[in-house]
Amino acid sequence: MADEKQILITCKEATLLVCKKQEKAISLKEKIQLKAHLLVCRVCQLFNIQSTLLHQHLKKINDENYDSKILQLDETQKAALQLQIDTESEK
Repeated sequence: MADEKQILITCKEATLLVCKKQEKAISLKEKIQLKAHLLVCRVCQLFNIQSTLLHQHLKKINDENYDSKILQLDETQKAALQLQIDTESEK
């Protein structure tokens, strides 16, 4: 029963894993958790698709136009986005 609880994750955790997997490899446990969540959550499925497409397009633009410079958000932008995510996930 304890193992079941570790597999089930919230939408917020799933969103973080979707973003994390685009930047680096996620663990086997994280892959299983994400796949299990995506099987039952249509909203997160859509977020996964949109996020992946956006990441691919931005990577392509970055590679073509910026000669592999790394574009990053500053701390203020990160905090603003996190606040928006937190606000939306509470609805």
